[in-house]
Amino acid sequence: MKSLQGHFRDMTSAKEIRLALKDNDNFLSVLTSKSAHHLPHPVSLSLPKTLIFNIENGKGKIGHWVSLLMTKHEALFFDSMGKQLRDINIIKYLLPHYKCVYFNPTQIQHNSSIKCGPFCIAFTKFVKNKSDFRKFINLFSKTNLKNNDVIVENIISK
Repeated sequence: MKSLQGHFRDMTSAKEIRLALKDNDNFLSVLTSKSAHHLPHPVSLSLPKTLIFNIENGKGKIGHWVSLLMTKHEALFFDSMGKQLRDINIIKYLLPHYKCVYFNPTQIQHNSSIKCGPFCIAFTKFVKNKSDFRKFINLFSKTNLKNNDVIVENIISK
C-alpha cells in the first residue's frame, strides 16, 4: 500500500478505490448510487460488507464518494461531510432489510478537500461495526478539518 500513497492525492476514480481495497475481505463494490438496485440483497451476502457509492452532483458528473457498511443487524452510512443518507437509490436498497441506518453527523472533511475517496477507503479498512465507527470518527480533528487530509492519508498508507 505504501507505494500507492502518492496516488491518493487526487483520487476520484472507482478504479483507484477498487485497487486500494482489492485485498480487503469486507469490501464488496464501488458503484454509482443509481446502480444500487442491481446489488444482491444484504441477507444473501457474507456480512459485514462495505459498499462505496458515488453520489452524482445532479449534472450527471462524478460527485461525492460515500460508504455504507452492512452488518447482520445494522447499516452504517459514512459521509465525510457529516451528512445523513438522502440518496433515494441507496435508501430503497436498504429499506427492506434495515429498520435503522446509522450515520456520522460530524463533518471531518474540509469543504475545499477533494479526498472523499480516501476517506471512504479509510472507513472501509477501519470500520467493521458501530463501535469501530465511533472510534474512526474520533481519529479526526473536529476543528482543524484541513489536517484531516493528512490523517486519512496516514490511515490508508498502513
